[in-house]
Amino acid sequence: MIQTMPPKLFEEIQKRLRTRSLIGEEGWYSGSDEEDTLTGDYCSSLRSSWKKRKFEKENWAWRITYKKFRSKGRDAEEKILGADGIVQLELINEQSKTLEAKGLLFQAKKTGNRDWAKLKEQCESMEKIAKNCSAVFEYGEEQYVSYSARQLIL
Repeated sequence: MIQTMPPKLFEEIQKRLRTRSLIGEEGWYSGSDEEDTLTGDYCSSLRSSWKKRKFEKENWAWRITYKKFRSKGRDAEEKILGADGIVQLELINEQSKTLEAKGLLFQAKKTGNRDWAKLKEQCESMEKIAKNCSAVFEYGEEQYVSYSARQLIL
């Protein structure tokens, strides 16, 4: 996806993710009792409506979405995928009328709340589905950190 977009557009999206991640960290005190609450708060800070931009004589539109997967009940997505959810970037080149989407599966954990054997199993499941496109988000009072799921498997 990065190969098809103008560098300035990539920088804009990257900047949004970085600045909105810092805003997401501010949710710790509001939701630190519940991992799912932290996930909803953090990911909603990343989310965006469609942004339209013109770069290099082409019109582009992009947005960031997320979906929190069900973790309870029969056939819950988290049990099947190993992921708590997905963050997705959608990109449209309005001249060529092409839509590209790139998703990142993620498993969320609070600092100190790690069952390493289960986390490794979840990372392996995510990597089977989305090779090199899965991560672990770790929420903590001091900061939120993300790790490549592949990194945690090795």
